[in-house]
Amino acid sequence: MNNLNTPSSIGTQISDSATTMLDATTHAAGKVLDTVSSEAQNLAQRSGQLLQDGTAQVRKQAEAARDATRGYIQQDPMKAVLMAAAAGAGLVLLGSLLTRNSRD
Repeated sequence: MNNLNTPSSIGTQISDSATTMLDATTHAAGKVLDTVSSEAQNLAQRSGQLLQDGTAQVRKQAEAARDATRGYIQQDPMKAVLMAAAAGAGLVLLGSLLTRNSRD
């Protein structure tokens, strides 16, 4: 009688095959998770660098605008004061129009 065809040996073969398949699936899933984790880390690092670069660029532009404004004020202080007063009056007028329209 052939020992390979007994119910016990067939069960063992099925169990061994299932274990092999489970091990292969676990290994493949681990590789996928490692790849996804690595890509997520790379994306986070690139995003952080882009954010730092953008922040530095905005800071430089703000400093340039500040310096230009200071220069303008120093060159023509009376005109700068009049422009600031006009801008303030415009904002007050706009605010009063908006609040009046919301009450009506």
